[in-house]
Amino acid sequence: MSQELIIFKKDTDAVGTNRGFVYQYLKTLIQWLKSHQNKNDVVIYCEVEDDIKQVNVEKGSIEWTQVKCYSSVFNLESNDITKTLYNFFVLYASYESFDGKFRFETNSRLSSRDQLFSDWVEKQSLLENEVELLTKLVIHIQKSLGEMLTEKSDSLKKDIASKIMKLESTKSSATKKKNKPLIENLKIELLNLGNNIKLMKQKIEESETLSDFIKRIEWSFDKVESEHAIQQLRDEAHILLEQIIPKQGSIILYFNRLLSEIFFKSTEAKMDERCIDRELLQEILNETESEIKEFTDQNLIQQLEGLEIKVIGKIDGLDSKLDTIDQKLNNVIADRVSSYPDVMLIDLPTAEIKEIEAILAEESDNQSKLEVKIRKINIKDPEQEGNIIKLATELRCRYLIYLQKLKLKGLHKEYEALKSLETKVQVHCTNTVIVNDETLALENSEFKIERFNPAAFWLNFQNDLKKILKEQKLRSKIDIEDTVIFAQMYQMAAECYLRWHKEGEN
Repeated sequence: MSQELIIFKKDTDAVGTNRGFVYQYLKTLIQWLKSHQNKNDVVIYCEVEDDIKQVNVEKGSIEWTQVKCYSSVFNLESNDITKTLYNFFVLYASYESFDGKFRFETNSRLSSRDQLFSDWVEKQSLLENEVELLTKLVIHIQKSLGEMLTEKSDSLKKDIASKIMKLESTKSSATKKKNKPLIENLKIELLNLGNNIKLMKQKIEESETLSDFIKRIEWSFDKVESEHAIQQLRDEAHILLEQIIPKQGSIILYFNRLLSEIFFKSTEAKMDERCIDRELLQEILNETESEIKEFTDQNLIQQLEGLEIKVIGKIDGLDSKLDTIDQKLNNVIADRVSSYPDVMLIDLPTAEIKEIEAILAEESDNQSKLEVKIRKINIKDPEQEGNIIKLATELRCRYLIYLQKLKLKGLHKEYEALKSLETKVQVHCTNTVIVNDETLALENSEFKIERFNPAAFWLNFQNDLKKILKEQKLRSKIDIEDTVIFAQMYQMAAECYLRWHKEGEN
């Protein structure tokens, strides 16, 4: 099957980092070191098609790895699991001539409430003989993949149709003539898209194909808390380095150098330049000490160490510092914005008091829910609590008013951009509530869970939303202000998709 099917994959090629980038880079380093030690002729790609991609051209095999460092638990309905399975399947269908394998590695654990997922993980190496379990998995994953394909294909169709409509709407005859070949190309693209959608649907509906796909997936849940997982991986990398580096060499020196190289590769603009192999590792091992230091990003290493400490909560106030990785990501966004003169900027316009009052009158129940949830954060200063409620109310009302005006004015592109982002926020809010409920149920179990802090969670959740916003900016020619996603967060709280507290604790 053609690799044109890659268009249906969720975009996991974003340059930069994600929430567990320390964990991801350490996992990549360990794969790199093991490959060198075992003399495997594989090329490892960083941030290409998935977190880690290993290609063995001689054997015709590819192994993709998705890694997650979370404090939450996973189930088959988790957004991360659903997206991972979808990405894996598109890659599976796109690389039919290769022997593909798929790995999901996390420090976290399975939800105790998801029996189907638990059975899958427990019997993953025995699926060939587990006919009943395999049948259940095929049915479940067929439904999940079908829904995601529909969502993705609808979005792609809408995007192409919007471009055609914009080109056809011009009144100038000269411009119409100029746009004609562009329109024809887009129509061909739309036709090809329809054909590819059919191919993907056929693959999803083939039970034998899905069975083969499922048997190629390997799950690894370490059941280790995030701070311990990071240290555990560092220790593993140090042990491997001790066996590889020249005698009398400094483990820390080479560790920092190799980790820097992985970061450099991950941020390369061209995907084919994001690769590491045995030859490159040997070149680094042959470097002099001065060369190693020269090619080590000291700021990165300091920030990585700081972020690791931040994960285990040993540095107060580190949240106020912008780490090097985030700065580089911001630079990428800024470069993209500056390189497109027609880039769209979306910010919330001010609203008249009467407009806000009208929204509150229509949504009195929702407003009440929002205020209750903010109060359950237990902010000690009543004045500060009042200010937050006032700000939250104003932002969500301005957002709803803005959506109404965009719809009335027929500004579809801006409206769709906001609704697309809102859907991502809604999914994240919903999953977070589910995870918090699960975590509450586990507090008396054998898996150690720290006491839930509503205020800390509220602040951390806003940082999560900022990362979602950054990903959105990277993938589109649209610049959206932070106030928009915060307004969406408050609206989700009002609509009951989000709460910043645990029901069992308040």
